[in-house]
Amino acid sequence: MAHRPEVLKTFVPFYGAVTGPGSVERRVKELVYLTCSYANECAFCTAPTPPAARKPASPTTKLRALQTEQDHVFSEPERAAIAYARELTQNAAADDSREALMRISTTSRSRKSPSSPPSRISRTASITA
Repeated sequence: MAHRPEVLKTFVPFYGAVTGPGSVERRVKELVYLTCSYANECAFCTAPTPPAARKPASPTTKLRALQTEQDHVFSEPERAAIAYARELTQNAAADDSREALMRISTTSRSRKSPSSPPSRISRTASITA
C-alpha cells in the first residue's frame, strides 16, 4: 500500500471504521485481522503489529501462537473468531467454524437484554452463509 498512496489514503479510514467501537471487542477484531494477515502471509499487514496486539494482554507468545495456529491460549470466543477467520480466508466457505462462531455469538446475545441489537459477528456470519 505504501507504493500506492491513494489506496493507503482510503484504507486508513476504512480500517478505523472496522476496528472502532462496536459490539465485537477491539481485541477480537485485531486477532481476526492478524489471523487473516498470517493466513495470507501478508508481510505488510504483520510487520507493523497493531497497537492493540502489543498491549500486555497480548504478549509476544500469543502472537506467536496465533501465527503457528496454537489457538489453545485464547478464550473460547477468541478461538471461534480466529477459526472462522482462518477458515474463511483459506477456503471462502468456513462451514466447519461457522457453527461454533454462531454458538458463541448466540450465547453472548442471550446475556444481553432482549432489546439489544444482534452482534455484528452474527450479522457477518449470516451474510457469508
